[in-house]
Amino acid sequence: MKMLTKEKKDKPYTPTEIKGEFAAYGVTVSSWCIENNLHRLTVVDLLRGKRMGIRGEAHRAAVMLGLKPDPITKHINHPFKLEKLAA
Repeated sequence: MKMLTKEKKDKPYTPTEIKGEFAAYGVTVSSWCIENNLHRLTVVDLLRGKRMGIRGEAHRAAVMLGLKPDPITKHINHPFKLEKLAA
C-alpha cells in the first residue's frame, strides 16, 4: 500500500484505506485510540461503517482519522503524522 503521509489528499480516506494505514504502520486501533484520547468502539464503529461521524466524539474521531475534512482548515488529516512518529 502506498504511504500517503507526504502527499496532499483532496478526498477523504475510506475506512479500507485507514485500516491499511494501521496495518502498514503496525499500530493497533486500541493504542491509537489511547494516544488520541478516543474510545476504541467509536473508532471501530467508524471503520466498520456503523457510525457516520456526524457529531461529538464520532465526528472528532472521523476528522482525526481523515474520514472527513477538518471543518476549520478544510484539510484532510492523516492518522499518522510524521511528528508523532519521530517521538
